[in-house]
Amino acid sequence: CLSETLVEKGNLRDTSVIRVRGNLADSSIEDLSAKAGANVVALNVYRNTNAQWEQNWIDKICSSPPDYLSFTSGSTVDRFVEILGIDRAKEVASKSRVATIGPSTSAFAEKLGLKVDVEATTFTVPGLVDALCEDLLR
Repeated sequence: CLSETLVEKGNLRDTSVIRVRGNLADSSIEDLSAKAGANVVALNVYRNTNAQWEQNWIDKICSSPPDYLSFTSGSTVDRFVEILGIDRAKEVASKSRVATIGPSTSAFAEKLGLKVDVEATTFTVPGLVDALCEDLLR
């Protein structure tokens, strides 16, 4: 979306761009920008690593699902599902309200079978907090 907007709105020919990102980011911004003539370098500045959960935490979440599950990226959804397993993750999500930071995270969650109930309209952590507060007040 960002790169599509840049390509539509501006001339990227011979513009140098460094895309600062994490190791799990896709290359769509770089690809579209380069196609529009920009000189693009991807710079990974952090690496996502997999957390390990103790079995008692998994058991607790499965036996007493939270009111809300909030996700700030596709990788948070992916790891949640990987840790719990797809069936248990769907079960917990079905008993909670699933909140995401925005459309791409929602699409990722829904692709894995988690129904999204709350989606931030401003795609930031404060925007997600606002969306959660609005939902709580309904």
